[in-house]
Amino acid sequence: MHYLLKPIFLLLLIILSSCALNSSATNEDVVLYNPILSEDKLTVSVSDKGCTSEQNFNLLVKGDSIFLEKHQPDNCLAYPRLKELVFEYNFGNKEYQFKNEVRTDYRLKPIIKNAE
Repeated sequence: MHYLLKPIFLLLLIILSSCALNSSATNEDVVLYNPILSEDKLTVSVSDKGCTSEQNFNLLVKGDSIFLEKHQPDNCLAYPRLKELVFEYNFGNKEYQFKNEVRTDYRLKPIIKNAE
């Protein structure tokens, strides 16, 4: 009886580990870097391996909370870097809270205003 349990246990372990790998590929946590919220758009940087775009995300706004959900994984093999994305939405002049983890990247770009 003992000799039957070992192969069944190994098979079960392989099946469960493959399910865990597949589920994490589509439900990865999105970390937001340097989010900037204006009345009509959200500008944010996310980790990119070469194939990330706005079309890979759902912007979910409910009440005073914002959540950026990634529904399509970035399967490219480039070295990870930050990519700036812009999501248009009528936020108005309201205060919001991000449900994603938010971090600051200390490499900042200056804002250049046109000379008048």
